[in-house]
Parts: sequence; C-alpha cells; structure tokens
Amino acid sequence: MKTDMKAIIREVETFFINKINKLYYHDEIQDINVCCTDYEFVFLTKIAGSLKKAFPNISDKDICIAIIYTYYGLNLGEQTTDYITPNIYKDYADEKDSVFELYLTITTGDIIYEDENLSSKIRRFIQTGIFH
Repeated sequence: MKTDMKAIIREVETFFINKINKLYYHDEIQDINVCCTDYEFVFLTKIAGSLKKAFPNISDKDICIAIIYTYYGLNLGEQTTDYITPNIYKDYADEKDSVFELYLTITTGDIIYEDENLSSKIRRFIQTGIFH
C-alpha cells in the first residue's frame, strides 16, 4: 500500500500551525510560517519517501513530523522565541522518541541509505535551497 507523503506532510504542517495558534496569543505571532515554498515542499516530500525506505518501522506521520520539525528548526526558528519544541508534538506523534531521534540524526548525524547521505542532503538543501 503506497502512502501519500504529500498529504501527510500537509497534515503535519496544519497540526503545527493549529497547535501554535492555540498556545500563543495572536498578537505574539503573525501568520507563522511552519513549512516551506512549493519547491521546498517537493524536496521534503521526496526525502520523506527516502527516509521511509531507510526507516520502515517509523510511521509515515512520525517521519513527516521529524522533517517539518527539522525544516522549521534549521530554516525558520527564531533566536528569541522558539514556537516549536518537542513538547508541541509529543501527544500527536505515534512514537515521540522516534521523532526526536530521527531529528537528531538528521541534524547532527549521518543517515546513509543506498550510498547516499540523506542527513547531509537535507541539511544542504535547507541551507542552500538546491537539490544535490
């Protein structure tokens, strides 16, 4: 059964936006951007599929949570106020520890799958916006 990673990423993005809007006063946040441009979305969807192949035991939703969490943290996180923390997804994730471990491996480690370093590819893309 093939899953629709595009739909799952959008669901996760909507979850984060709704959760943030419930947690913070509207004056504090103005149209918070959690995810990405259409171009970036295509890359994140593709990398979600690769991560699913590398980690078949992690749910599609948890992979997408880790991807959105990573994207936000590396690209959009504020230095003064961090709206997205692991606590924000703890009750939403299927296995919150798996999400956090995947996030840590993406941001600080190496995920080698089919002779490709997926972690490095994700980090480079988020920093440069260029597919490698």
